[in-house]
Amino acid sequence: MYDEWAYHFPQTFIHSAKKESKTTSKKDEDVYTPEVKEQKTRDPPKGEDLRRVKSYETFCPTSKVDTSEPWEKETVDDSSGWVENINNPDQSYRISALLCVETCQQLISSAKQAIQSLQTLKSDYIQVREQTSSFQNSCETLMTVQKRYSELSDAIADRLKIFNSLDPTIRKLNNADITFVETDEFKEMLKSLDQSLEFLSTHKQFHDSEFYYSHFRQCMTRSLTLIRLYLTASLDIDTHEEPYTVASYQLRPFAMEIEQRCQHQEYISLLKDCYAAYFSARQKFIAPMISKYIAGHVQEKHLVAFTRIILSYVRGILSDEFDLFFQFFDTGVEDLMTWFTYLLSPVYNHLRPRTIHQLDLSILCDLCILLQTQFIRDEEELITRVNEKVLDFGRLIRSVLQDAQTRVIFRTQQTIEKDIRKFMPTEPDLDYPAKLFERKQIQQDDEFDISHLLIGWYPTMRKSVWILSKIYRLVNSVVFDDLAHEITHVCTHSLISAAIRIAQLHSNTDSRLFLIHHLLLLKEQISAFDIEFIRPRVDIEFSWGGNKSEKLFSPSGILEFASSGIPRVVESMFDAKEELDEKLREAINGFTFDESEEMMSMFRDELCKEGTISIEEMTAASKERARMVKRKLEEYISDSRTREILEGAIKTLVAEQLEMIKDRAKEANRQLWEDTRTLTEGLFE
Repeated sequence: MYDEWAYHFPQTFIHSAKKESKTTSKKDEDVYTPEVKEQKTRDPPKGEDLRRVKSYETFCPTSKVDTSEPWEKETVDDSSGWVENINNPDQSYRISALLCVETCQQLISSAKQAIQSLQTLKSDYIQVREQTSSFQNSCETLMTVQKRYSELSDAIADRLKIFNSLDPTIRKLNNADITFVETDEFKEMLKSLDQSLEFLSTHKQFHDSEFYYSHFRQCMTRSLTLIRLYLTASLDIDTHEEPYTVASYQLRPFAMEIEQRCQHQEYISLLKDCYAAYFSARQKFIAPMISKYIAGHVQEKHLVAFTRIILSYVRGILSDEFDLFFQFFDTGVEDLMTWFTYLLSPVYNHLRPRTIHQLDLSILCDLCILLQTQFIRDEEELITRVNEKVLDFGRLIRSVLQDAQTRVIFRTQQTIEKDIRKFMPTEPDLDYPAKLFERKQIQQDDEFDISHLLIGWYPTMRKSVWILSKIYRLVNSVVFDDLAHEITHVCTHSLISAAIRIAQLHSNTDSRLFLIHHLLLLKEQISAFDIEFIRPRVDIEFSWGGNKSEKLFSPSGILEFASSGIPRVVESMFDAKEELDEKLREAINGFTFDESEEMMSMFRDELCKEGTISIEEMTAASKERARMVKRKLEEYISDSRTREILEGAIKTLVAEQLEMIKDRAKEANRQLWEDTRTLTEGLFE
């Protein structure tokens, strides 16, 4: 570990080396120990560039003995002392040990100083970190404030921009003419006005917001008025179809500017002015065409043919106008339909007098069928195409249909009054059952002709069914039900009156069967018309009677008389179908009762006479009567099931009459037949 020469160094050199080592160590300590200055403020300390400690360079002079220079010195000054001590090994070892101890102490001292410096640096670092964090937070706060102020400044600038734009807008509008609307600057101005109005409407708390809002609204009104003037001037062009189609692509964007702002009531009037200008320009071309076409077909005498020709032409014209209108505008259906109604005034003026003066109910019904089937759309079709813009032509001619329906109702009531209620039958009309024979003969000649179905019907019956079949689904359902009840009621009473006349001209049996036959037919026919509505009948009921007049002069009875003597309005439901069923039951019951009485009249007559009763003769007479009744039933009633029911009812009544006669015979102590079933079973065979 140690060199040989170290044990033989002279003592003076060792002391000299030790002294030099101490000096060097002290110098190095002064060089490498950092000076900590006291900080008078809380600012971070200023940094100093400290030289890195180099242990080898620092401690090398003390850990080794420089033999060159001292050797020369000792050799020159006192070489004899050095020679004496160099041969002492203990002294050399001691010197080396002392040097090592001193070196270790210096290392420990340097380490402590380094640790102290590190602790100082650590505390300084913590202080710097805290101050840096505080500085960062302060910077972030300042940045946030700066950003907020910047945004506030921008917002103020934007909002001031809205207020500052009022004066330039007013100046533009003061110097503008109708050609200004074609520029891009005008479109941008409209957008700016929309934004300004929207902003002011949502920020009413701003100072003078109402003032600025009213002025911006005036500017918008003036701008849209310029558009209206531009559209009015542009629409006043050649009235042919092709120029208008081309112009629609140019003018539609301007019309949309007004339509998009129609939430304000004032702008709706501007849009309607545009509609009026359009209608005025188109009317110059359309109205003469319609009038000329009507004048060319005014000689057509047939009402239905004239209506078909005129309405077909007008519908084509209006369909084209409908499509052309919506090439200019997106809204305005109601205004367009109002204009169409005005265009159809010549059509109304020609159709209404013809309809009113038409007396033929059949022609009026054909007119209603034409209007309903060819010109009025089905409601279901309109519902399925609700999102499409389709001309509802039926709405335009609904007044024509209403005129026709009103005339149909009026003529129906007149026909009921004249041809049913006041019908005066002739003898050929009451020639039953001869008219039924005529019907059967026609049926045999032509089995496929359905016109023979009405042959043999009583005229009022035929007229009633004809009227119902004509007006069915042509008028309102409630009106039809009301008319159907009236027709059924009047027809029923007409048949009853005819049955009374037939009884006078022919026989009671023919009268009864005539009434049953026609009432069954009427019941069958009206069942096909779905009569549901029942007309209420209003009556006035006076509740006082003769006995109450006695209380008039009594003090206590005056109030009672006054309260009970007030007439009351009483509503009762008039159902002609129930009346028909009731009359049919009465006719059937009367027929079966009369025929059973006729069959049993001989039995009752013989029972009242003296002597024995000839059962065979009376039975034969009853069966002869039954055969006659059966023949009559076959003449009047074509349904075998109905005939069987009527025959069964007669048999039942005959059996009841026989039982009554048998009881009376026993009371008179007379000999009578034991079994009456043979008579009832043999009837109608």
